[in-house]
Amino acid sequence: MKIKFVFTAIILGIITTSSFSQEIVWSPKAELPLNIYSGSAVTCQEKIYFIGGQKDIGSGNFIASNRLFEYNTDMDEWVEKPHMPTARYNFAAATVEGKIYAIGGDYFLDKNEMYDPTTETWQTLSPMPTARQHIKAAVVNGKIYIIGGLLKGWTEVSSKNEVYDPLTDTWEEMAPIPVPKHNYATVVYNDKIYIFGGDTQNGNNAWVQTATVEVYDPATNTWDTSISLPTVRFNPGIGLINHSIIITGGISGDGAVTDVDIFDLVSNSWSQGDSLPLKNVAMGSATLNDKIYIIGGADGPGDWIGYNEVYEGAFEEPSGTAQNTNTNELIVFPNPAKNYIQIYERVGNAKFKGFQILTIEGKAIKEGRLASNRIDVSDLRKGVFLLKIETDKRTITKRIIIE
Repeated sequence: MKIKFVFTAIILGIITTSSFSQEIVWSPKAELPLNIYSGSAVTCQEKIYFIGGQKDIGSGNFIASNRLFEYNTDMDEWVEKPHMPTARYNFAAATVEGKIYAIGGDYFLDKNEMYDPTTETWQTLSPMPTARQHIKAAVVNGKIYIIGGLLKGWTEVSSKNEVYDPLTDTWEEMAPIPVPKHNYATVVYNDKIYIFGGDTQNGNNAWVQTATVEVYDPATNTWDTSISLPTVRFNPGIGLINHSIIITGGISGDGAVTDVDIFDLVSNSWSQGDSLPLKNVAMGSATLNDKIYIIGGADGPGDWIGYNEVYEGAFEEPSGTAQNTNTNELIVFPNPAKNYIQIYERVGNAKFKGFQILTIEGKAIKEGRLASNRIDVSDLRKGVFLLKIETDKRTITKRIIIE
């Protein structure tokens, strides 16, 4: 299924604002060594980690896992690492400053454990104030936000919004989410937390599917509820590539789906992406280098058969009516760069006016006028960024690497 929408971003090249058809290409990758669902996946130090989950042992049965696997995209292989101290599933996982945090989870845990990939060691930290499960984590400015979740007793959904500061090993309570929910999907864009779907509460029923979307701004401690999903979605996967939030699979209605919905953060509009290769819910999902990875998961209500499959999704190069997509029009070098980058236009005589450098998540970190064709980048940390150049004719965006 093709996507048709207005897209202002860069996908391995330069794309200016235009309407075109685009596809997500799903490719099978190295499989996990076990069938598992309800685990958590995170990106850390240019690798992907899959932690915990419900290990499928057949006949609809499972055991809680404490296993940790590291995936190298270049080698396309999984390597097992030291086990997490607490076996768990339906928990929150996050990465801050090159370390991985595992928080809460089944059965109604408050555990907070940190893994350091450099030393390959685990450490137990201050527990979460409110024990919860079926939760996700979101990181803004180095702090971890745990929102909503299911409370002990299985009949009450939490509206708690608790934030953990790894620097001080302390917790703080913030403004509660307007719609209490669990088994949602969450992503951070421009320092705001987006929470999609999940289950909410109706009387004593804590398993009511919802299509609501809540956006939390930690800077103002306020919520916005002006966005909605196209359909209800329980425990889907999620990824952020440039300015597009990708919602994958989950349960909608009575069963798991293969649906992929894409929210364009520039136009605030939804479109459909190419379907997942199989119906999937409770998968691990992570993004790295402009690609989304779907890890494990299950077929959903009924059998709840766990998967060990792993798929990589990437936006295909645009085709059709796109304009100004010639990557040779703008030359940026050196790229990768250390101290400076220089900009030249190979075709045409456009005049450079200004520039903006953004994180891959879309947060502006540097901007200015272009008095010359050189930009100082010596003050930037290592990583991948978006360089947006404004000319008298158009705005062009290109990916740059700082080493």
